[in-house]
Amino acid sequence: MNEQNEKAASVNAAQFVIERAASRGDKLAGHNDAADRLTAAVEASLAEAFRALGLPMDEGSAAGLGELNGMFALDAGFVEFLSPIVSEKVRPIVDQFQEAVTANWSDQKQGRSSGVAANKRSADWAQRPRSVMARVLAAVLWRTTVRSQLANEYKSPAALSFRVAEQLADIMKPGANPLATVDSRCGSPAAGGIRFERPANIPLLDVETVERLLPRGATHLGESINAYRLLYWEISTAHAQILGGNPDGRTLHVEGGWSGLARVIGAGEGGDTREEIHSLVIAQGHLCWTWPDGTYGNLVSYGMRPPRNGNPAILTITLGDALLPYCVLERFGKSGRENREARRLVPVIPLPPFVGRNRDWSAEAAFHLRLVIEFRRRAVELSEHGGVLLPRGRLERIAETAALPTRLVPRVIDRWTRDGDDGPAVLSVVERDRFTLGPAYQGAHDFLVAGAKKEVSGRAGGVASRRRKRRKAGPK
Repeated sequence: MNEQNEKAASVNAAQFVIERAASRGDKLAGHNDAADRLTAAVEASLAEAFRALGLPMDEGSAAGLGELNGMFALDAGFVEFLSPIVSEKVRPIVDQFQEAVTANWSDQKQGRSSGVAANKRSADWAQRPRSVMARVLAAVLWRTTVRSQLANEYKSPAALSFRVAEQLADIMKPGANPLATVDSRCGSPAAGGIRFERPANIPLLDVETVERLLPRGATHLGESINAYRLLYWEISTAHAQILGGNPDGRTLHVEGGWSGLARVIGAGEGGDTREEIHSLVIAQGHLCWTWPDGTYGNLVSYGMRPPRNGNPAILTITLGDALLPYCVLERFGKSGRENREARRLVPVIPLPPFVGRNRDWSAEAAFHLRLVIEFRRRAVELSEHGGVLLPRGRLERIAETAALPTRLVPRVIDRWTRDGDDGPAVLSVVERDRFTLGPAYQGAHDFLVAGAKKEVSGRAGGVASRRRKRRKAGPK
C-alpha cells in the first residue's frame, strides 16, 4: 500500500469511530477537530505497527508464519503491539478483536490443514494490512488519548490574553505594518504592549530602510492568510502539548525545516511558500511584548538544526509567555481595571471557511479574530441572552477594523452561519441580529460563558466587600 492508501485507511477508520460515538450522544465527537485528530493518531500508530510487525510482507512470507497463541501470528503480534496502550476501559475492544480472529482462525482450520488457513488470513495481512488494523486502532486511540485530549481542551481551550489578542488583531490586519504601528498602550507599564524590535545587527534606522533590509513577510504580517495559519498552529499545538503533560510544551519541533513547517500548518509546498513562512517567523521573532512591570520578551524564538547523515532538518520554535495565556494570568495582578481586562482570555478557534478571492482571506481571518474578541468583550451579554447583538452596522464597523471590505460582510456572515464541505458553521443565529458561536465551537462558547459568570460573581463580591467596609467604618 502506498501513503495515500494509508491515509485513506486512517480517514475511513476515524470517520467510522467518530460517527458511532456521535450516534451514542458523545458531544466530543462533534468537536470540529475530532476527526482530524483521530486520523493523525491512527496514521502515526499504523506506521509504528508496521515497524513492529515487520510489514509490509508478501503473501508467501506471511503464510509461512503460521499460528501463535491460538490465532494467526500477525494477529497475535498486533494484539501484543496494542498491549502498552490498552487501559481497562478499552480492554473489551481488544478482547473482541482477539476473540474474532481466534474464532476465524479456528473456523478456517476445521477440516483443513493449518497451512491453508494461514494462506487465507495471510492474504488479508499482505493485501490490506492497514485496513485490518486501522479500525481497531481508531477505537482504542479515541478512548485512550484523543477523546481525553479534546475533553481537556474543551474545559481549557487554547486562548490568548484579551490584550494580546487585541494588539495582534491590530498588527495582523491587511495593510498594517508592525514597524509603523504605534499603540498608545505600548508604553504603559500597567497595560503592556507589542512593539517591533529591530534586529540587533541593524543599527537604528528609519522605518523605510528597515523594511528594505528585512523580507517583506517580516514587516507585513496581514498580507497573507499564512500568518494566521502559523500563529493558530503554534498556539494550539503548544497548548495541546502542555495539556498533555509535556514539561517543555511551549517548544515546537518540526521535521523538514521551513518546508516542513509550511506543510504542517497547511500552507502548501513550493519555494515561495517556504520563504514566506521563514519571513513570518522572522517577524514573530522580532515582535516583543512588554509586561506590566516593564520587562519584555519576544513572541517566539527559533533555531534550525540542518540536515545531516540522512536525517531531515529540525526547526525549533519556542513560544514566549505572551502566547501562553496561563502564563499571562500569572503576570497580571488581580486588582485594577486594566489588569482585570488583561486577564480575560479569548479562545483561539480554528480559522473559518473563506469566501471570495484568496487576497481577501487574510482580511476575513482578521474579521473572524475581531468577532471572537467581541464575543469575549460582551461575554456577560452572551451568557445572559444566549447571544451577542450584532446588527449590520456593528458588523460593518468590526469589518472596518479588520480591513475587510464592508461589501463582503453579508456573504461572509451567510457562509459562516451554515455548515459546508469546507468547514462547520462559525456562528449560529439566536434571533434577529443576535449571534452565538456555532455548535462545532460549543467548548469555546462554554468557556466564554464561564468567564462571564466569574466576572459577574467578582463584581458582586467587590460590591459586597465595599459595603462591608463602609458599614465597618460607620458614619462620617
